[in-house]
Amino acid sequence: GMTMHRFTGWLAFSILAATCTAMPAHATTVIELTDFQLADMAEDIIHATVLGSHVERIQDSGLIVTAVTVQVHEWLKNQGDTPDICTFYTRGGAMDGLIQTVDGDPSFQDGQEIVAFLERVPRYQNKPMLLGLAQGAFLIARQPVSRIDARTGIAISRMKIARTIPARIPSELEQAPDLETFLGRIRALVKEDSSHE
Repeated sequence: GMTMHRFTGWLAFSILAATCTAMPAHATTVIELTDFQLADMAEDIIHATVLGSHVERIQDSGLIVTAVTVQVHEWLKNQGDTPDICTFYTRGGAMDGLIQTVDGDPSFQDGQEIVAFLERVPRYQNKPMLLGLAQGAFLIARQPVSRIDARTGIAISRMKIARTIPARIPSELEQAPDLETFLGRIRALVKEDSSHE
């Protein structure tokens, strides 16, 4: 149908783009996810504020990860414990003079307010990580970004990353006018997802 056609077109474009540019050592192929797929595939969804981050190395594989510790305001979806403070991981980081980077995974600053869609990744010892790399992280900026946003003083955007293909699937989440609408849309998606099981 229509969606499949659009998707194969996108796939062809990304393969074409990949053949024209030199790929980094850690090439990651990310399939673009719809809002529903994000909510469906995420094991945990949190609305949180970043408290801090540090770099760790995974014992058996030697892969470097950045542990991001957050204060959770709300568990929008969860599979288990719901602590107020939790940690998720992004791929890559700098440690002992060695830098591993993964295109498409964002880095976080202390104090940022975010919504993160998390999945457990077997290759990284089942640590909770962002689903679909940067697609799984939304940044909530509380200062007016432009005159248009001055009304609510809140702007919601996906974490912006260099070298990620811009989303072509329209996202209701990204177009939410304010935080309550945004969180409400996620809750509705999670509810819709659980009613399918």
